[in-house]
Amino acid sequence: GAGNSDALPVPEFKINLDLDPEERFKEVMVHFRGVLQDLVQREASSTEVKKLYKLVALHRGPENEELAGEIRGMSKYGGVPLEAMQAAQLLYELQTIMVPFENVTWPWGQTSPGTDFSFGCTGIIARDAGDGTVTHARNLDFSFAKWLGNMTYNGIFYKKGQELFTSQMIAGYSNPLTGIRRGGNGYTFEINTRYPPKQSNIKNLMKHLFEEKRTTSGWIKRKVLESIDNFEDAVEALSTKPFASTEFVIMSGTQKGVILARDPDDLYHKETLGPHKNDYILITNFDFWDHDKKEWFDPTSIHFGHSRRVGAERLLNNSVNINSDYLYQTLNDDEVIAKDTIFQMLANVEKDSYKTYLPPCEACSGCVDFGSCLQSSESCCGVRSHFTLSCGMGGGYKCGCLADGACRAANLNTSKGDEDCCSFESHFTLACPGSLRKCGPDPSKTASVINYV
Repeated sequence: GAGNSDALPVPEFKINLDLDPEERFKEVMVHFRGVLQDLVQREASSTEVKKLYKLVALHRGPENEELAGEIRGMSKYGGVPLEAMQAAQLLYELQTIMVPFENVTWPWGQTSPGTDFSFGCTGIIARDAGDGTVTHARNLDFSFAKWLGNMTYNGIFYKKGQELFTSQMIAGYSNPLTGIRRGGNGYTFEINTRYPPKQSNIKNLMKHLFEEKRTTSGWIKRKVLESIDNFEDAVEALSTKPFASTEFVIMSGTQKGVILARDPDDLYHKETLGPHKNDYILITNFDFWDHDKKEWFDPTSIHFGHSRRVGAERLLNNSVNINSDYLYQTLNDDEVIAKDTIFQMLANVEKDSYKTYLPPCEACSGCVDFGSCLQSSESCCGVRSHFTLSCGMGGGYKCGCLADGACRAANLNTSKGDEDCCSFESHFTLACPGSLRKCGPDPSKTASVINYV
């Protein structure tokens, strides 16, 4: 499987919250400055992208004084434009509407082409059949893994000389993605993207971010970690505080665990860990209890039409003891891991254990950028590719998907389904010689269409 090679340790930095906000992340940003600047140069230096992140920052307006100070410091020490750093703090919320990779119209009227960018995650909370303790296991998958995998670190947040919490972070992003607040009634947490019905989310998200100027969920979680030391109050806070977008929050404690499916204003659904040994709960990025078909079109899976959740369930159901060792095997099994899995965690509050890894990530080095042609031994840094006659003699594969309105190539794409289309959908047309298929919904049909991500 993908996890047969040795995992790497996660870099660790102390974040002193008693420092001026502009100085807190200095060591982190200086350490990661090279890869940060490479990412900006390769992915955010075009006129169109510069215009977009400046408009996002302008219409969002300034963040609270503390976060604004951290943004200024990260920009200064990372050598990244201030507006780009500010827009990056909204990355988690905005990416929920960037899948599938279609055009997005912003509140100020600009329309942006989609990009091959996605978050995919797996979270499992299980009760050990041996000692009965609860372990939290997590895979974090990111597109652009060759940069973001090299920007991942653990931040140990201190105040008045005492550790408050430890969290997995991405350089340039102030908010935690995974972490632990230690203590007898402490808790772990994990954030997973929750992909909602796309059209119903865009309008609300834009309103929440750019009109109501809601606090991002990441900053809310950071403040919860700083100020709440017990599982029950943390679960209550993260079940009720207003968010800007949908998401999953996965939390474990001593002898307990929950999965919270959040809507912006309230809690949509809750899964609770059972009392019996070998009980488990798990989530990827989709509402499986509502039979969400999108999970079968998940581009982060090992192959098209595969559900990471079902793969994980198959492994867990076959185990006589879901302990930390077996959970680590599960995270690294080909049924569960993605080629862009950049971070893994195994945590047990009762044992005061927080183990993290940088797995052997296929897409973290030697991968090919969006829009580039693939050689036979290469893989894309993003998720998908499509066949085109513009790559090599007789054609070849290019990284990225085809936008709606583009003709699919005749080649093997027609036998694979529509995964080469950004919207995972195509229709018959005589306007596309060879394949007779054009990406996107059939304009002659008036039935509503589900946008699969």
